[in-house]
Amino acid sequence: MKLSLKVKNLMSRKVVFVEVPGSRRQALELMLKTGHIGIPAVKKGSMKLVGMINPEDLINKSEEEDLAFIVNRDYPTVKPDDSLRNVVEIMLDKDYRKIPVVDEDRQLVGIISVYDVLAKVVSRISIPDIIEEYVHGRVPTAWEETPLRVAFMVMKHFKSSVLIALDSRCNITGIITLDDLMKEAEVIIREMKSSLTAPSEGMAWSWDPITIVYVTRSVLFFPETLKLKDIMTKNIVTVNEYASVSHCAKLMVEKDIDQLPVVDLNGELKGIIYDIDLLKAITKYLK
Repeated sequence: MKLSLKVKNLMSRKVVFVEVPGSRRQALELMLKTGHIGIPAVKKGSMKLVGMINPEDLINKSEEEDLAFIVNRDYPTVKPDDSLRNVVEIMLDKDYRKIPVVDEDRQLVGIISVYDVLAKVVSRISIPDIIEEYVHGRVPTAWEETPLRVAFMVMKHFKSSVLIALDSRCNITGIITLDDLMKEAEVIIREMKSSLTAPSEGMAWSWDPITIVYVTRSVLFFPETLKLKDIMTKNIVTVNEYASVSHCAKLMVEKDIDQLPVVDLNGELKGIIYDIDLLKAITKYLK
């Protein structure tokens, strides 16, 4: 029996949003304050959707301060009565984690995310399919002692939002995500201001062009001493390549994580699976 679900059954009605006109700083600070990495932008004084702003937009348009020139205006939307199948197909086709929900007048009324689908559908039904066919075999790795600014560049070159940390014996010791970097930026802002008010010869800041996040026209840098191991998640959860889709979905929801490193029977890293990959397995169960 196929599931007949609509967007309104799963969407979140409390939406964190930013207004346009607005500034880059406002968007970044809102992301850091709320933990919502990726937020809708609405026209100031109304709830009319303008588009979406993701961390990648802030990084790729680093010279822009005005949100009007940063927001992605071509971002897809759905309506409350649209089918869940339609949403899943958009997420998979565009590789988008969140889709704004609008009414007939393009007024923002909610948002639906990969997590919503995972927590409210995928983890609650039995999907025996094994994850092997959905696993990404290429996953960037780096030594846990790698300077954080170098680790970020590895992620950037791989166009990956995740980096796996290894020790000197090539054992998995941790994981870092783009979300972790964004959250770290709050500390960096505070430390950077402190350092600028009291400069010293031993000040551990690197003033090279390698940057992470731009706020207004100034740049945030990582301290030279900050390494991958300093902010990575160390209690890493892994799954076997023969685990079921349902098992992975439940793990992700329980641990509140977006991805799982995949290992073979010997514990060797085989790849990684993302929450959005699990949506591929549910399409055959949806009307």
